[in-house]
Amino acid sequence: MHGIKTVPLPFILGNGFLKTAKRLIVTEGQWDCISFATWSGWLENDASCPEHVVCAGICGVHNWWKLTEFYSWPSDVSVILIPDNDSAGMTWETEFLNVLKKRSAKVSVFIPNGSDLGDQLSVTENKEALLSEMVRRFA
Repeated sequence: MHGIKTVPLPFILGNGFLKTAKRLIVTEGQWDCISFATWSGWLENDASCPEHVVCAGICGVHNWWKLTEFYSWPSDVSVILIPDNDSAGMTWETEFLNVLKKRSAKVSVFIPNGSDLGDQLSVTENKEALLSEMVRRFA
């Protein structure tokens, strides 16, 4: 008997839809997406997430292509790519980065000091400064 292989789609958070995003934060892992949104204050109420900003968590290092294949890609979007700080994350950064550069107005990469963004945020005393540094890359 053959089973049906499921396709884990990216976890999307934001104010609006991906296709209308002007700024996109892409994390390796849905928990890092949730961590970014939580520590940014976006999950406090419905209006907390800035307009036209979307955070996408890719479920698994090899599933990055699903974000560009299964969703309408926004025009003129600026992207912050946040891979895990490991060998798989570095491969993901290289493969995915090439595609993002072709489809996006601007792409920045933020490599966490810990194993991933959630780990770095959990030990960072001034989370606001760290998040501000990442968001400043959009400018």
